Amino acid sequence: MNNNVQDQKTDIICSRTKSSIGGTLIYSCDLEGNLEGQLIHYSPFGYMIMQCSLHKGILNGPYIQYYPNGQLMNYLTFRDGLRHGLQMKFYPNGVVHNISDYSFGYRDGWYTIVSPNGQILIRKKYSMGRYFD
Repeated sequence: MNNNVQDQKTDIICSRTKSSIGGTLIYSCDLEGNLEGQLIHYSPFGYMIMQCSLHKGILNGPYIQYYPNGQLMNYLTFRDGLRHGLQMKFYPNGVVHNISDYSFGYRDGWYTIVSPNGQILIRKKYSMGRYFD
């Protein structure tokens, strides 16, 4: 019986942490040098500013930004580099500022703007980027 564990070949050739005046980036690269997987950006003070998912250097999946107080600022989803799916923006107190849906880069569905106290101010319907009354 052989108990040796063999390394499995992966497409990730580097995993880095890069610090500078602007904070710290944590990322990985594929064989061609493209960013691959999670990219995380921390401020110089140690709080997370942003995290996103990339495939071959292109946004693919959630893209999330945070306020310095740790509250969610923006939540977007991407598919092949285009906005696709739910997008939400928040006030610093955590209340939703606006919500919209995207389909392959086009606003598609309801777009809603909310006041800081939670009251709906604007609600519009879009279809593939075109506004409908």
